[in-house]
Amino acid sequence: MNALPTFKGYTIDERLGEFRRADVEKQELEFIPFESDKGMGLLRDWIWHMAGRSK
Repeated sequence: MNALPTFKGYTIDERLGEFRRADVEKQELEFIPFESDKGMGLLRDWIWHMAGRSK
């Protein structure tokens, strides 16, 4: 089984185009689509990180 990549505490689901985070203690799930403002910022930072440029 392949593991999904993670970045800044989010699991990155490229197939669905979203960042996901689960807070077990609070029993909350967070889904951030790549197309949202927050998603675009995370996606940009992740791409910079993968290219070897810290952000």
